[in-house]
Amino acid sequence: MVDVAAPGGSEIDSDADGTADYVPAWGNNTQKFGLPGTSMASPQVAGAIALLYAIDTNMSPSTVNTYLQAGYLTDDIGASGYDTSFGYGRLNVAKAIENTLSNIGDTTTTFFSADTSYLNFGDSTTQLSITFSKVGNASLSVSSLSADDASGLSYSSSVDSNGAGTYTIYIDRSEVPNGAFQNRLYFNLSNSSQVSVSLYYEVGGARSRANLGNVFIGLYNSDDSLAASGSLAMDGTLSFVANDIVDGEYYFLVSSNNDDDGYVCDYGEFCARYPDTEGAQTFTVSGSDLSGGEIYLDPIFRFGGINAASNMSQPSYNLDIAQPAGSASQSIFKVEALDSDGSEDESNTTIPEGTIPISPN
Repeated sequence: MVDVAAPGGSEIDSDADGTADYVPAWGNNTQKFGLPGTSMASPQVAGAIALLYAIDTNMSPSTVNTYLQAGYLTDDIGASGYDTSFGYGRLNVAKAIENTLSNIGDTTTTFFSADTSYLNFGDSTTQLSITFSKVGNASLSVSSLSADDASGLSYSSSVDSNGAGTYTIYIDRSEVPNGAFQNRLYFNLSNSSQVSVSLYYEVGGARSRANLGNVFIGLYNSDDSLAASGSLAMDGTLSFVANDIVDGEYYFLVSSNNDDDGYVCDYGEFCARYPDTEGAQTFTVSGSDLSGGEIYLDPIFRFGGINAASNMSQPSYNLDIAQPAGSASQSIFKVEALDSDGSEDESNTTIPEGTIPISPN
């Protein structure tokens, strides 16, 4: 049973820094490990509750449970209301602190918070908005915006006298060299503190995906029996379909097979299971067609990972999950992907006049 969702890391490299987005944690007194899962998500929740107890020493387990069910600690995601994948929603620490302060009648503790921890412009988006909120009645305001690298960055805002409101951040790619970038944007406050947000953007187009040759695609039922399979060419991307599947619970296993040894998801190969989340390990086929799933293949490595320089200095993140590449009587077929019409929203690709340059931090 899931009560609450919290950051637990991911095997996907969503910020394009060359490393899977695991949560760093000390494995011993000298070595950090990168790990995903509920073992990483649970301490996030425990730390949040500890902060609430520091604010209100009368905080009790029953109070925490009441707050959780009332939506005071989380943002609702997934199905509306409680659901078995995300519980009562995703942990929002700023919201939890605000509601705890309100509950004890504290209006002097004052801080700012953003409605997101990052902005991802991808390779074509020019503007994204972020909402900056003030909690508490004490004197505190936004003084300026800055960034670690201010090249090409500017902003406009619709805010109150304290600087609370909506900020639209723009990027002019003509001032940035080709490449994939991580940056950090700072909201500088009147008490000399800062609230920071990560920025991700690419210049020069998205990086091309590798041609993996033929990949194994297996559709397995909840008993891990192979219901359908195929060996299909994957040049960067691949769309496929499995027809005439009987009702039941299933998952896909997709993998390259570099050495053609009859095993997939072995070291040095690209592999993914779908779905593969803490809340769902299978999907349900029940009398109607399903579509729209996206599967991202990740490398299976023995030591360290993409950026590892030595297998003595990096922990092993991936376990060996190699298994035979079976064959089923039911086949999986390749289909042509649907192309977008190529249209772009002009309002999201044009930088208006009068935006304010962001200063170097």
